[in-house]
Amino acid sequence: MTVDNYGAITGDLSFTRRLDSYAFERALKENTRISIEYYLKGAPILINPGVYSKQAIPAKAGVTVLGALGTILDGGGTVRNAVTGSAANFTIQNLEVKNYAPPTQIAVIDGDGANGMRMIRLDVHNCTGVGLGVGNLGLISYCKIHDGGHLGLKATGGNNRIEYSKVYGINLNEAVDPGFEAGGSKFWATDGLQVVGNEIYNCRGPGIWFDTQNKNYLIDGNSVHECDWHKTANSSAGIFLEVSHGGIVRNNTVTKCGTEWHPWVWNAGIQIAAGEAAKDRASK
Repeated sequence: MTVDNYGAITGDLSFTRRLDSYAFERALKENTRISIEYYLKGAPILINPGVYSKQAIPAKAGVTVLGALGTILDGGGTVRNAVTGSAANFTIQNLEVKNYAPPTQIAVIDGDGANGMRMIRLDVHNCTGVGLGVGNLGLISYCKIHDGGHLGLKATGGNNRIEYSKVYGINLNEAVDPGFEAGGSKFWATDGLQVVGNEIYNCRGPGIWFDTQNKNYLIDGNSVHECDWHKTANSSAGIFLEVSHGGIVRNNTVTKCGTEWHPWVWNAGIQIAAGEAAKDRASK
């Protein structure tokens, strides 16, 4: 079995460490506490199709957890996180994740503080808080975050990459004021963050928000549209660079954002506030 960088699984799954997978899966189905004893280094743990209710998978360094087609983690509206803790080089992919209830500013799967957490081909929806978050050297790739929560994506730390993901239907009930921390995504104190090829739309708050102390960033080839500010449709900034510097913004398409006049030059399609050296190349 091989798993490529984009989460595609190919080859003979019989080489998956089945003993560990069965013990792991049994704990999920029986709603018993999952122990890290089920994690052994080697082949990924494969979770078979089914709905696993009110479970939280503990992160462990160097482990990959794979869902098959139809594998669903359902927090039932009471469990805080789908993955507890963070761990270096922990990967979770190919799962539907729904109905988890983290508080404001905390992600359903939160890699803050860890190196190299990878979240690939996840469908996260109908949750509170933030959808997905990474710390250092993290990856969010080919994910969907939608229909719930106050923020789709977050990142802090160095050399993270967020790519080819879709974020929509975020903070529509305005659970959090868009001026505080709400919308498609928000990034703080990052160095070398790459946001590439994503589509972010129908959010109440900015689409892509670099908020303070971000540097050496790349925002490339994203589509951002229909970002609202409070109840005024299409009036929020599409891309918002705030107190950040040394970045490149290129090849992005921003539509139906920043259409409402504001008396102090806020809420543009692409908006820079107290930043420097942001180079916009061929965005429109």
